[in-house]
Amino acid sequence: MLHCFIDFCLPYSGPAFFSPGEGIILREPRTLPRTRRLTSALLFALSTPLAAQTAPVPQSASTVPGAGQTDPATLDVVHVTGIRGSLTSSMNVKRDAQGIVDGIVAEDIGKFPETNLAESLQRISGVSIDRSLGEGSRVTVRGVGPDFNLVLLNGRQMPGASIEESNASNSRAFDFANLASESISGIEVFKTSRASTPTGGIGATINIKTSRPLDNPGLHANLGLKGVHDSSNENLPGRLQGNALTPEISGIFSNTSADGRFGVSLSGSYQERDFGYSQVGVPNGWRAFRGDATAYGTIPQPGAPGSESIVNRPGTNAIYSVPQNLNYRVVGVERQRTNGQLTLQYKPLDNITTTLDYTYSDNKIQQQRNEMSVWFNYGPSASAWTNGPVAGPVIYSEIVNPPTSDLATAGSNAATRNQNKSLGFNVDWAVTDQFKLNVDLHRSTAEAEPDSPYGSSNSLGVSGFYRGTSVVDFSKDFPVLQQQLGFGLTGLDPSRTLVTGSAFRNSYMKSEIDQAQVNGDFTFENYSQLKFGIGSTEVKNRSAFSNVQRDTWAGAGTAADYPDDLWIPSAFAQYLDAIDGSDNSAQFNQLFLFDFERARQATAQVAGDPSLYRASSIYSTDRRVTEKSKNAYLQWNNSWDDLRVPINLAAGVRYEETRVDAQALVPVAVGIDWVANNELPMRLAASVGLFRKNIDNYIGVTTRNDASLGLNTLVGGAYWNQALGNGCASADLTCIRNYIFRNRGGAPGVVRGPDDSNGNATGVISGQPGDNADMSGFNFRPERVPLGVGVVLETLLRDLDAAQPPAIYVGSTTLATYLPGLRAHNPITLPQTEALASIWIGNRTRIAAHQDLPDNLACVVAGRRRFTLFPPEQLANLYIGPLDLTPAGQPVSLVDTTAPDLQRFPRYTQALEHALVAELEPGDALFIPSMWWHHIEALQPFNVLVNFWWRQSPAYMDSPMNALMLALLTIRDLPTEQRATWHDVFRHYVFEADAHTAAHVPDAVRCVLATMDDAGARSLRARLLQRLNR
Repeated sequence: MLHCFIDFCLPYSGPAFFSPGEGIILREPRTLPRTRRLTSALLFALSTPLAAQTAPVPQSASTVPGAGQTDPATLDVVHVTGIRGSLTSSMNVKRDAQGIVDGIVAEDIGKFPETNLAESLQRISGVSIDRSLGEGSRVTVRGVGPDFNLVLLNGRQMPGASIEESNASNSRAFDFANLASESISGIEVFKTSRASTPTGGIGATINIKTSRPLDNPGLHANLGLKGVHDSSNENLPGRLQGNALTPEISGIFSNTSADGRFGVSLSGSYQERDFGYSQVGVPNGWRAFRGDATAYGTIPQPGAPGSESIVNRPGTNAIYSVPQNLNYRVVGVERQRTNGQLTLQYKPLDNITTTLDYTYSDNKIQQQRNEMSVWFNYGPSASAWTNGPVAGPVIYSEIVNPPTSDLATAGSNAATRNQNKSLGFNVDWAVTDQFKLNVDLHRSTAEAEPDSPYGSSNSLGVSGFYRGTSVVDFSKDFPVLQQQLGFGLTGLDPSRTLVTGSAFRNSYMKSEIDQAQVNGDFTFENYSQLKFGIGSTEVKNRSAFSNVQRDTWAGAGTAADYPDDLWIPSAFAQYLDAIDGSDNSAQFNQLFLFDFERARQATAQVAGDPSLYRASSIYSTDRRVTEKSKNAYLQWNNSWDDLRVPINLAAGVRYEETRVDAQALVPVAVGIDWVANNELPMRLAASVGLFRKNIDNYIGVTTRNDASLGLNTLVGGAYWNQALGNGCASADLTCIRNYIFRNRGGAPGVVRGPDDSNGNATGVISGQPGDNADMSGFNFRPERVPLGVGVVLETLLRDLDAAQPPAIYVGSTTLATYLPGLRAHNPITLPQTEALASIWIGNRTRIAAHQDLPDNLACVVAGRRRFTLFPPEQLANLYIGPLDLTPAGQPVSLVDTTAPDLQRFPRYTQALEHALVAELEPGDALFIPSMWWHHIEALQPFNVLVNFWWRQSPAYMDSPMNALMLALLTIRDLPTEQRATWHDVFRHYVFEADAHTAAHVPDAVRCVLATMDDAGARSLRARLLQRLNR
């Protein structure tokens, strides 16, 4: 930074500022030029201007015999005072303190052009700072974080308030960036606890001291002007740059009455700063895996398709990490900080001093950000890796073909305001020379809030869907992105660009403190001291947050809805030229700059609802805490200076009592995702296989309708039927809930809340008398977890002879996991040696009729089981239930095979005509072909079944059920003629495909029409997931 200073000082003719003999004597005679201060902090912190003290002029040569002639305008002795007194003051703080205390005074603060108080504090040993937006912000002492420090202003507890970007803040750390250094006379950092020190300073107690007029009698005034040029402001695109030169003004005025009874001081400062920064990194983090892992995001294992593209593969036991994304951004910041303090002092008696003071600070920050990023969906990739047990990528690429992924060029706007106010009154009474009392009252507030009509932090996703393969070179400090684009593009295309998702957030925090303290000390004749005091503190904290988010990641409208001149391409690598590798010519070096307000207005116009692109003033999260504390302490101090090693001793006791009241408004949970690991026993009374594994797809959340547990919900009730009668599908729960909330809001059992950011009604529907007992909406999430088989077997044996034991059922448990060696001792020749073997253990349970894609060989080991099989074509006669509401993952028949309700399911008689029934005993086996419907009933108190599953299709093939679900979403509700056309399309490309289907298409561009392999399947699956996620 370049600092320019102008100094204005009023002449001072009062008593000397330092005691005699404290100055540094320069023996060389010289004339005195006018002193120029080198820092504005010095002007602000030292209320008395520093002036050279001159010795009396010696006698002239004409009056002294034998003396030579001398220049009467030249001084032979000069006293320069100030710095030595400051150093002495700092040393006295440490020497005289009880415990470990460090301090810094005004002179030390003014030695460097600090931007705020935090940066002054870092010069104390053991104190480090956290930086935010290029300035010191929070203080860490002895390695203990800023949330665990107690900050005092003139001995009074100060509140702290800060806001987070994407959630409600839970921090109590004091932000020193709100305070300029100029108005501070000194800082004390207490690193050890004492009975007289308030609790809460686990790391340290930091006391900020300001000047008092009666401590420095007379008239004093200083004014400092500074111009700041921040070179980082120039290292930004022109649209993000602020002013080249920003002002900083500080001043102090202090005066006392002639009799020294009354004093007033006023200090203030105003500072502006415009700056910026640029970043490149992986802000969404890295996903770490073992070298032998096969989870989503891992690199292909040896022998798998794509493994040939891995260079220097991490070892089996090594740990490697893959990036989730890569992001380049440029950020422009503007800050305006105002500080002020007014102090009035009055001494009605020589031994009584009263002080009234008011302190104010206001810190405003505005940010604008533009960025370019790529998101990795972990499709087909090629990579090269570093050596070692912990490996990182040297080259990481993701193959996207065709190039239809999104190239993100988002922008954001943020504006916050932090205000601190403190009003205090103090009475200092010297009752006697040995006994002193001090009474202090204050009210202080800290408030952090949005400073923009759109919210505290707002972002607009902007994308063009023409991104192809991305290759990232991590070999240098600067990650180099090589980006392939579709449509023949070589750079960003404004005509194909549109706004996608968005978030407009309001974050708010306020802390209030009301405190009363009475402190006293009594000094004994031996100079030992007894300190005592009582106090009361009430702290109120409020933290709130709201978010209006639009998940329109496939696009809010189309690119044609946005004018091309809204998006301005700009290079960015030159703003990161300090990082090694940023000059690589292969770098894709473009992002979009755009006017955030104009883009917001355009998007709101496309959506037709401006409120969707403005933060809500109604907080969805609102937490409030009130703490009321009482305290009392007693402390005895003594010192022994006559020993060889001087000793200071402080011994005391402190009593604290705190009552806490808390209340919170938080979003209401609408579902539970609970991964259990044997911490709770589970008993299922329903005679269905709730956890029967779906071999093809063991992932997903499904829902089961079951009239059990005595639940009373809206399913099947009057409101439910009204919703169906007004066009809602029975599977469209969102439509049904919206209908009930909007048409029956306020009715018994229906409590409507506000609409969410997607326009859907929220609230609570508790059900009506007479509604069908139906568990619609109850979510099961199958997970692969340890089952504790020993506990299950013990429970089975315990209830073996019970007349009506609880249904206990262990389904599809892998043999190799719990019974290693069993399969090896019972070899079975199967079409595929990779057939999966699993075991089923339970008592009298039933599994509703269902079908499986793999072929199945069922072998009864213990007990008896009855199998009822139906050919696949009996689909319509089996009354198959909801396709997406099954806990096992595949649809089941709603007919109770053991007691069918033929009045409700009349066509079931036709299914029975084709049924095959087999009852198996130990040693029997039954082959169940792929897609045959089968109902299974365990007949004995203890039953064991072993299954062997194998598929006749390639391993890369996905579940056909997924295709059916997608067809229901995209084809079923089309007009009849269009459905017929798509019927022909599917027949041509899927059901009757042959060598001639794609013979006319060149091999290089057949893509999904080519013969499918594992690599092609992975690429297609990644593209489908990406499209569905939009």
